[in-house]
Parts: sequence; structure tokens; C-alpha cells
Amino acid sequence: MNARLKLNSAVFQGALIIGGLIGWAFGSWLAFVLAAAAIILTAYHSGDIRTTPSKPKPPVQPTHQIRAMHRRRR
Repeated sequence: MNARLKLNSAVFQGALIIGGLIGWAFGSWLAFVLAAAAIILTAYHSGDIRTTPSKPKPPVQPTHQIRAMHRRRR
């Protein structure tokens, strides 16, 4: 299991635990479902739940190489 799946799993488990506590406090399955869904949707919207792997960043050229390329073009 890679790091992204482990983090997503931790977010889901946390949402279920918090939702369970809220549902237990209210004595309602509906409160549990609504709280867990709200936490999961909020985490997805904020980017805490990642559905796709992040794209690798392109390598950065050192500034002196970029300047040398511009000098050659002139």
C-alpha cells in the first residue's frame, strides 16, 4: 500500500470515528451518516483525500544555463 492510500485510509477512518462519536452522542444512525459524509466531503474538497497520484515536477534548470541559452540565440 502506498502513502497516498494510507493517508486516504486514515482520513476515512477518522471520519468514521468522529461520525460514530457524533452519532452515539445523538443516539441516531442518521446523525452518524450525515456527520461522516460531511467530514469526508469536506476532506475531499480541501484536497486531503487524493484520488489521483500527483504529477512529477519537471526538473528545474539552473539560472546560469538558462542565461547561456538566451545568449546563444542572439
